[in-house]
Amino acid sequence: MAAAEVQALAQMNARHQDALERCAAALAGKPDGPWRAAGIDPEGMDLACGDQTARIVFPRRIRTLEELIEIVPPLAEAARRTPSGPAPDA
Repeated sequence: MAAAEVQALAQMNARHQDALERCAAALAGKPDGPWRAAGIDPEGMDLACGDQTARIVFPRRIRTLEELIEIVPPLAEAARRTPSGPAPDA
């Protein structure tokens, strides 16, 4: 996965900006904003927006770019179904 991280980050930021923003708001309780993928590892993805960060934990460990591609659509769908907004203690 480490070797594919740069490619994965570029692809996520170029093609899935709306999904990243929904995930940050709905799954991490962060405010709306131009969230971008900042890092990907087998356990999850780090997002950044200005000086704020968010961590999206994958439901299972991934090892390849193909597994990342498989896991992102269900996360985006979960974010679409979840009311967004800052967490009460954010």
